[in-house]
Amino acid sequence: MKFTLEIELGNEGMRTDVDIRDALHKTAYKTSMSSIPEAGDDGPVYDYNGKTVGKWEVKDHQLLNPAEHDIYNNLPKEPL
Repeated sequence: MKFTLEIELGNEGMRTDVDIRDALHKTAYKTSMSSIPEAGDDGPVYDYNGKTVGKWEVKDHQLLNPAEHDIYNNLPKEPL
């Protein structure tokens, strides 16, 4: 599975690091309300004004393109 989070920055309620931290904290609290995240779980992310500024979701890893999300395919060919 894969957890993704998107937040749009720039509106009045999402400009500072504190705004981002608060949105992350609220989202983390909401996602912790269910015991185990499951594929298909999702929800909105709100700023302190209550406006939707993003979304979070849990995706089934098997439905993702393996070439884009397999960390072993994205390693450098030569040792560092």
